[in-house]
Parts: sequence; structure tokens; C-alpha cells
Amino acid sequence: MTLAKSLLTFIVLLLLCSACNTAGNNNKLVVSPLPIVDNAQQLLPVWTSKVGKAKLGLANTITHYGDVLFVSDASGKITALARHSGKIVWQSKTLARLTTNVAVSAELAVVASADGQVIALRQQDGKPLWRVNVGNQVLAQPSITQDKVLVKTIHGEVIALSTANGQRLWSYAHEEPSLVLRRSSAVVYTKQWAIVGFADGQIAALALMDGKLQWLQPIATAIGVSEIERMVDLSADMLIAGNRLYAVTYQGQIASVELPTGRKLWQHALSSYTGMALAQGSLLTTNDEGEIWVFATQDGRVQWRQTTLKHRGLTAPAVLADYVLVGDAQGYLHVLARQQGKAITYTKISDAALTGSPLVIDRFIYVISDDGKIAAYRLK
Repeated sequence: MTLAKSLLTFIVLLLLCSACNTAGNNNKLVVSPLPIVDNAQQLLPVWTSKVGKAKLGLANTITHYGDVLFVSDASGKITALARHSGKIVWQSKTLARLTTNVAVSAELAVVASADGQVIALRQQDGKPLWRVNVGNQVLAQPSITQDKVLVKTIHGEVIALSTANGQRLWSYAHEEPSLVLRRSSAVVYTKQWAIVGFADGQIAALALMDGKLQWLQPIATAIGVSEIERMVDLSADMLIAGNRLYAVTYQGQIASVELPTGRKLWQHALSSYTGMALAQGSLLTTNDEGEIWVFATQDGRVQWRQTTLKHRGLTAPAVLADYVLVGDAQGYLHVLARQQGKAITYTKISDAALTGSPLVIDRFIYVISDDGKIAAYRLK
């Protein structure tokens, strides 16, 4: 990655961080107070553990395979924990400045670094398997198919590596803007395609076999004079459900796209860089002001919007049965009713921010704070 682009991504990181505290000129943003709740449900702690601190400016997210949780930290360490007890299964020091969360399959645990290394470990015990350099920084979490590891660099190059040995199988180049957010969406895939979101607000569908472009669909178009005004990064991970793809951009749109044609089915003005969740005909997201929006997946109709937690720096949402879960920058985990967004309960996880979406497995909720506290909860 060039020095200029590195500095620009760092500047945008600082702008996003400062947005939590100021707005306009010297006006202070008013962070919403904790909501009034009836505590009809309560979050009960199951276990807590401690791992390393979060990677600078990146959403700190837990991934899992089966009954094992995986996290990476700023020191370059990957930790696997038993999800029922929080006990460490294994730890591995990569000796790299990691910039992604852990992608996991039945065989592999894969991360990437600031200097373009893609590092594969054996999922069961953390033993190093292979390491290759793709030439540029990787911010997007890698994706693992049956025989490929898919990575996207900050310069918009998509690379397919062999799961067996890291050999480069194909690549696709897409020109990115000079100013990008320090977050980047992972490649998602179907049996035939790798689908990639870029910082210019476009989605590309590539043939999974050879990387050839199938179609290109803009989700948002840059508007404005300054480079910051024109940012429309597709930095939140996309979702696939049946023959539909869902995507959201910063300062742009949330949209549903038909697969396999790439035709846009509906769109709605929205700005988000966190992520989305699906639940029984609803598409949920949090915008960059800390509001929760819920859309009908069929036609994009707004089902409800919750502003109670505005400016609290919300994570992407997660869904547990009839409840919506979000973390915030003050270290709280919130529970809301899925139908109307009413605040149900909350609990303090840490004095440090929660930046990654809560992980829900069965009836358990897993969260990690940026100071490395990882905890499991359940609803009473």
C-alpha cells in the first residue's frame, strides 16, 4: 500500500473516531443517555475471559466454528476458546500486525496483516500451514470456500488462493478511490460466484472458478465536492439469502440485488459502515448516527426506526429469537424487542468500546470489547 493511501485511511479513521464526540464546528454531539427499560428480560453472565486488545480502528469481532470461538488481536495473536466455558483451546503468535478478524473453516483459520501477508493455521490446533504475501494491506476478513481463500486488498484487488498451499489461482483488479474508510467488506460467495463490494459503492460478481467479471452494479454514487463528501464505501459485510443479496454503503444506500442477474430490486437512502442482520422477512442495520433501521426484505419498506441509542456508536445488530442485540462505544450491550424496537434491558461489558456485532449461537450471546474482554451471556 502506498504511503499516501495509508495516511488517507488513517485520517478517515480519526474522522470517524472524532465523530463520536463532535459535530459541525465546535458543537458537541449529544450522546443519548441509557434508555429506560422494564427489565422484562435480563442478561445473565455465563463466563468471561481475557484476550489481547483490538486492532486499531477495526471492528473487533468473534468468529466461530462448531463449539470453538476465534479472535485475533493487535499483538498478532490468534486465540481459540471453548464457547461453553471460555477456556483457551489454543493460541498462536503470528508475529504480524493483523488487520482482519479470523476466517474459519473445518480445516483452516485465516487472517491477514498490514503488510499484505495472508496467514493460514490449522483450525484444530493453530499449527502454521502456509503464509503468502499478496502485495497490499488487507482490511477485509478473508473468506474460505471449499478450495479457495478469497481476499480483497485495500487497492481493490481480489485474489483467490489455494486452501492447500496459498498458491495464487486468480486475481481481479478494481480501481478504488484514494480516500477510503478503515473498514472493508468481506467477499461473499455462492456456488458459482464471488461477490465483492468496493469503496466506490459498486458490487462485482466474479466467476468463482477463474475470477472473470460477470456483472457490475453500483449501489451508491459519489456526490459532493470534497473527497470526504464523495465517500460511498461498501465497508459493511453483504448478506445473501436465497436469490437476494443485501448491501449497504457509507453516505449512500441500502439495497437488495437480485441474484443471478445483478438487478437492483429496491433501495433506500442510508449511511452505514457497521453491518446488517436478517430475521424473518426483516433486514436490520445501524446507521452512522447510531439509529437502528429495520426494512422489509421483500420491498424495502421501513418497518421501524429506533433513535433511543443515537450517537452511542452502535455495532452492527444481531438477532436472538424476538430480540435485537447491539453493542455501543461506551461498552454496553443492549437488548431491544425485534418487532417494534422497544428497549428491554442492557448491561455494562467493559469501559472499552464494543465495535463488533454480538455473536449469537443457540441461546447464547458472545461479545468482545476493544480492551480484550470476551464474555458469554444468556437471556433469563
